[in-house]
Amino acid sequence: MRRLVKIALVFAVLLLVMAGCSGKKKADSLKIEEKVVPVKITFPKVGNVEKSLTFTGTLEGIDDAYIFADLPGRFIKYLKPEGSEVKKDEAIALLERQVPGLEFKPVPVKSTLDGILSHMDLSPGELVAPQVPIARVAKIDRLKINFTVPERYAENVKPNQVVRIVNPEDVRDTLSGTVSWVASFLDPVSHTRDARVIVQNISHKLRPGMFVRMSLVIDRAESVLTVPYSSVIFNDTSYVFVASGGIARQKPILVGTTDWKVYEVKAGLKETDSVLIIGQGIVEDGQKIEIITEGAR
Repeated sequence: MRRLVKIALVFAVLLLVMAGCSGKKKADSLKIEEKVVPVKITFPKVGNVEKSLTFTGTLEGIDDAYIFADLPGRFIKYLKPEGSEVKKDEAIALLERQVPGLEFKPVPVKSTLDGILSHMDLSPGELVAPQVPIARVAKIDRLKINFTVPERYAENVKPNQVVRIVNPEDVRDTLSGTVSWVASFLDPVSHTRDARVIVQNISHKLRPGMFVRMSLVIDRAESVLTVPYSSVIFNDTSYVFVASGGIARQKPILVGTTDWKVYEVKAGLKETDSVLIIGQGIVEDGQKIEIITEGAR
């Protein structure tokens, strides 16, 4: 009998301990639910959104040629420095013919077109064969940029579209170019489509050989409601969190065009909604929040 009483007492004590643990867990759970998360908010704004694609390429002269000597000889000197403008049939270098027993006047090497001199790599005394280029001459009033378009965007790039080109020597300076040609088919190996841009370069700010970045607008939304790109969360659907009476509320929205800075909001928000821009990744629907700063309306 005493043994049964002892067993009953032990069992009762275990029940009390378990009940205490359960109560502590419930209390901890309540504390978590009551936790107040500091957040920052902003308000949706009306603006324009442009979605653009970015490409890179190397500038080339449209009229561009290497200059060769007609006969072999020993290089004497260049007549103009690199970067100089030359005219067609103007001498750009001198060669010395070397034939035993004979003397020749220095032989001029002439440009075959108007343009800018470059690739002047020879040194005095070098032997020059007819297949060795003396220099390169390119017209730079108009330049071309060959580039490739990934398959997923292949249908977005078409002839006559305007392209913005960033001057690599001054990123604040942009020039306009035009898509002049797009290949009819994709490359079966790289799954890209070749394309070409022509850029007017009357000011000669750009030079052949420069590596440039260019952007092409493929979608534009004007005077639309927008929210910061980072405020939108995707999980099967798109939604944001809005502040309402000190509580975070999950609000489904329909988004449109993005420029990777903001999203166009097609439905689900008003200009007066307080959208979370800091803290939206850690709150849950119904969570208590404290607004520490807010953006301009």
